[in-house]
Amino acid sequence: MKKILICIVFLFLLTGCSKIFEKENSKYYNNYLNFIELIESNDVFKNNSDFLDVSIESYKTNEGYRYYIFIDNPKIEMYEVKAVAIIENQDYTSNMAGNFGIFEAKTYNLIPNQVNSDSGYLKGFIISALSEKPEFKVKLIIQWKNFDLSIINQEFLEFKVKVES
Repeated sequence: MKKILICIVFLFLLTGCSKIFEKENSKYYNNYLNFIELIESNDVFKNNSDFLDVSIESYKTNEGYRYYIFIDNPKIEMYEVKAVAIIENQDYTSNMAGNFGIFEAKTYNLIPNQVNSDSGYLKGFIISALSEKPEFKVKLIIQWKNFDLSIINQEFLEFKVKVES
């Protein structure tokens, strides 16, 4: 009887923990979808940033055409930085968009001349994803907060990419 009771209690604990895990994952996934929606609903994009260095490189691989977006050298203090990059006209319900800081509980900050990766202070970061076509348009949102986390800032960038074979 004790064994059955222990098994029932253990089962309830496992079920409860999995529900918490699902809820936490759905929070991150909903945040990810919100970023994609922000990009898709925005109609004003810049080709360079006023606040940090952003560059893009792309290469042909066995899986398709991979792009890397290098985001670094902040010119201002940027806290709780998040970013998502999508390829125009691509479906992101079954494909993962390139992203940074979206699916993690840890926060990341970009502060000029301050680097301590263990504490979440980075010099920069890289976003990478795949395209099926050699020519595509990448749309990027970078979001950050000010020092006291009271103001959310966003910057929308766009890059036309053509991978040479």
